[in-house]
Order: sequence, then C-alpha cells, then structure tokens
Amino acid sequence: MRTLSFCIVCAAALAFPGQSKPQVFTENHNGREISLKKGESFVISLKSNPTTGYQLHMVSRGDEPWKLVKQQYKSEANQDRKTGVGGVERFEFKTTKAGTARLTFVDVRTFDMKGTLATATPWQLTIVVK
Repeated sequence: MRTLSFCIVCAAALAFPGQSKPQVFTENHNGREISLKKGESFVISLKSNPTTGYQLHMVSRGDEPWKLVKQQYKSEANQDRKTGVGGVERFEFKTTKAGTARLTFVDVRTFDMKGTLATATPWQLTIVVK
C-alpha cells in the first residue's frame, strides 16, 4: 500500500497559485531601496510602544504606488503583567502601479506632534515598483 505525504506549503501553492508570502522589512532595512512588481504585497514591521504615548505615523503624499491594506499592533508577551511593555506594529501594503516613492514612518506623541517631530528620527524605505 502506498502512502501519500502531505505538504502544507505545496497545498497552499496549489490553492493560491502565483501568491507568495509578502516580503517583510524591519528596522534593519532603514534607508534602503527595494524593487517590487505591481501587485506584490509587502509588510513593514517596526518596534512600537504606544503605552509611552508615542505612536508610529506614516508620512504620505497620497500618490504613492501602493495602498495600505492592513495595520496591526501586537504587544510582546507580558506574563508578569508589567505596564509599559512594547510590541510590534505591522503595516501591510499592496503595490498598485509602477513608480518610485519613499515610505517614511516617524514615532511621535500625538499630543506633542510639533515637539516630537523636531527630534524624531524617521525610518525610511525607497520603493521602486515595476
């Protein structure tokens, strides 16, 4: 008797042909330039700690070659129930047209936008969509 082996990755590839996991970009990609194809998805995953009053804000002109599909914050494990535990903010995008633009995130306090923008260090990624 023959047994069939089951491959979850293979099954996913058959069920969703042409779709692959989106590329994920982190703090390590700051300042880089990346190339993507129209219709590809990508994720920006940055450390965040909104419990401190700071929030990641995306700086946008509005004509970029991508659209924001999903934004999600996930706190780090906090078994000791400490206050002020940070986490990761995930922004998922899908490219929509050819073009080049810079994606910028700034960690600022919304109640002191002017003050924190003056000292904020932006996280940037140049995206080329072909």
